[in-house]
Amino acid sequence: MTRSQTRGSKSAVASSEPVNADAIGPDLLTGDQVIETYNARLPALRSLVEEVRFTIDDALATAGISVSSLESRLKELKSTLKKVEDKSYADFDQITDIVGARIICMFRSDLDAAKSAMESCFDIIEYDDKSISDPASFGYMSLHLLAKIKSEYEGPRYGKIKNQIFEIQIRTICMHAWSSIQHSLEYKGFWDVPISLKKDINALSALFYLADTQFAAVFAAKTAEFAKAVENSSGLEGVAFNAQELDFETLTAYAESKFPSRSANTKKADVSKLVNEIKMANINTIGELDRQVSRGIPAMEADENKRGSSYNIVGAVRVSLSYASKTYHDITYPSGPISRPFMDMVIPE
Repeated sequence: MTRSQTRGSKSAVASSEPVNADAIGPDLLTGDQVIETYNARLPALRSLVEEVRFTIDDALATAGISVSSLESRLKELKSTLKKVEDKSYADFDQITDIVGARIICMFRSDLDAAKSAMESCFDIIEYDDKSISDPASFGYMSLHLLAKIKSEYEGPRYGKIKNQIFEIQIRTICMHAWSSIQHSLEYKGFWDVPISLKKDINALSALFYLADTQFAAVFAAKTAEFAKAVENSSGLEGVAFNAQELDFETLTAYAESKFPSRSANTKKADVSKLVNEIKMANINTIGELDRQVSRGIPAMEADENKRGSSYNIVGAVRVSLSYASKTYHDITYPSGPISRPFMDMVIPE
């Protein structure tokens, strides 16, 4: 399911297969009661799906949490009937996952942050943290929350949806991948697994856990490298920083320090492309880069004044370097040279 999809909202009432409304049991919630209540609440349930998704998206953005994807769905009528039959509910409101959302985080370290964001925007009724279970177990899956719209929210927008419980699942990419594979294997629990496969299942589960751990470690190391590069770049004349090898982290720190008044809102792909171009021009350290960029800055500034708009930090490095280094210019424009009208403003070596 993609980030923009809401599963089941269009097909919750109609079903191509007949439903046995009396199959649930005389002393429990009947099929007819489920159908009647579901259809009566359907508009409100659809509204709740939209409200939950919007609120989660906003809360994650406010908290600065980057996620792989956000999914939301309304359980179809047929699936709801099947669940009531399997679980033997006595009341429709006991079905807590008719509306559901799933947050797919990048790393395990994001799980607590995402949970805190959910606590800030919903009333949490129940926690079920499967993410801290034995990593070699079959149940290595996710954090589940049961929630409601905050009780203090008032008005017609919330009147029909604020008392409906819904489910939020919070997983990492690895947890989600393992859960998807587990679902395809059609084993509901470890008790279902043949003895001959249990060791393999345990090993696979542990591998997913290890991958989760290693991804988090790599990200933490990357963050530390960037922090170190930023600290070293506080004095661009520093020998240590000038001697640092050019890479994604050091170039980003350099550009932000060299052009502090310019926009740092850049695409990661643009930074990566710039690193590759610079290295192809045989510029391998921050010191070498800074010498060339500094020579080209006057020409770059004249160039952007003529354009009538400002370069961001990546553009400023790229254009300055294009003026100062013919090798870099030829790599950047392999089809032939472009006009560089301010070459006379380049500082001589």
